[in-house]
Amino acid sequence: MGFFSVIGMIGVLVIAGAVIGGLTNSIAIKMLFRPYQAKYIGSWRVPFTPGLIPKRQEEIASQLGQLVMKHLLTSDSIKQKLNETDLQQTVTDSVKAKAYDWLDADEAVEQSLSKWLGGEQPVDEMVDRLESGMERIVRDWLASHRNWAVKDILPETLDTSIEQKMPEVAGVITQHIVNYLESPDGKAEVTKKLDAFLESKGMFGGMIQMFLGNQSMVDKIYPELIRFLREQGLEDVISRMLLDEWSAIKQKTIAELEEQWAYEGALEHYVLSVMDERQPVKALFAKRPSELLGNQVKDDIDQLVPRAVQMLMMRLSDRLPDLLKLLNLEDVVTRQVQQFSVQELEQVILMISKKEFKMITYLGAFIGGVIGVFQSLLIFLMN
Repeated sequence: MGFFSVIGMIGVLVIAGAVIGGLTNSIAIKMLFRPYQAKYIGSWRVPFTPGLIPKRQEEIASQLGQLVMKHLLTSDSIKQKLNETDLQQTVTDSVKAKAYDWLDADEAVEQSLSKWLGGEQPVDEMVDRLESGMERIVRDWLASHRNWAVKDILPETLDTSIEQKMPEVAGVITQHIVNYLESPDGKAEVTKKLDAFLESKGMFGGMIQMFLGNQSMVDKIYPELIRFLREQGLEDVISRMLLDEWSAIKQKTIAELEEQWAYEGALEHYVLSVMDERQPVKALFAKRPSELLGNQVKDDIDQLVPRAVQMLMMRLSDRLPDLLKLLNLEDVVTRQVQQFSVQELEQVILMISKKEFKMITYLGAFIGGVIGVFQSLLIFLMN
């Protein structure tokens, strides 16, 4: 056999082996996905149909779900992520930025809620529920405390504040009395009452009038009356009276006060009527966030948000196993893979592993070529 014949034979066998090896691997890769459905000749199913992945799609989905839960989305890995300082700082900065934007917004709280809840009706319903809830809380609280003494209900600080205000209240009362008596209407009213009193006394009243002469009794006693009212002693007397009355009220129960007022449920009616007039929830919702909370709240946000985020992450970490069990992500992944069409799955895998599949094809061609070389050598030695 001549030299060129040997070289030609080796070349043919190498090319044939490379073509067969590359083609074989290319077909094997295709058979991973195709055909998508089983092929039949009559009732006989053609072997290797459907392709490996379509045939094992349910099993692959189940195994992938287990893989994700056991090795990827584990409780420990998610806990580690939640406890990372960078993640907590990112969440904190995001929450603070949203809170600042909301506080600086030039719109009422009601308008913000309307945007978030998708209309005014949900906001109105929320306001109604809050006001109804507040009324129910007031009714329940008053019903459960009807037999409590006022002193046992009031906070000590409020009681002290009320007692400290009594001298000031007494001064206001005294000043209003003096202002009224010094006014023309007040003087006219006193004159009218005094004249009526003297007339009711008959001859005794006439004797007093004769004794005073042309000067009226009001002109005689009015300056002294005003001077008496302006004295500090009167304010002290009124203040002591108010304190005594307040002490007596504190010893009584709500039920006794309502009985004294001859109106059962008077306190409840008063509180609810004030709430209805002022519409506290509606009035609050009509304000802008900065008006409602004040600018000082930004400092509170700076302090509270990091703590809240840290606490939230800790709670999530503690409840993570139960949360993952509740979500059942393994079943979610399994169902999603099962519902994934084979065509889309093929495109995704080929897009990700296109270079690797090409290398497998080239490797098959290379191995086929090497086998062709060995075949040529073996034929040459046998001849």
